[in-house]
Amino acid sequence: MLDVGFFELLLIAMIALLVIGPKRLPKVARTAGAYLGKAQRLFATVKSQVDQELAVSELKETLEAQARAIENSTTDIIQETRDETEFLTTTVPGAQGAFKNSLTETTATDPQTNPDTAGRDTNHTQDPPPSPPPRTPPDPASG
Repeated sequence: MLDVGFFELLLIAMIALLVIGPKRLPKVARTAGAYLGKAQRLFATVKSQVDQELAVSELKETLEAQARAIENSTTDIIQETRDETEFLTTTVPGAQGAFKNSLTETTATDPQTNPDTAGRDTNHTQDPPPSPPPRTPPDPASG
């Protein structure tokens, strides 16, 4: 801040002693010290507030830049999707219908993917007839 050395402080103290006098010099020194402390605290408070405002403005700029980047990438993804969809619909117009038909046929015949046919027998075969009861050999004692 100020480049004040030891000899300059000694000179100021001698002039203050001569002008103010030895009786009032300690009281004036305490008052000057109190005012100097208040000024230092005020400057420190202002400095910390300015630093906080600078940090907040930097964060705002960073967030705005990130928001712009996300918006640009989202717009690019949407445009690429639209281009691909347009390309597919113009180059292969019947593929969509064929895909839907094959998907419908697959789900209709596959019991795992079609909940309507799950648990039903899709082979349409009849149950085999029940087997006859087991034969017991004739008892030699009875006959």
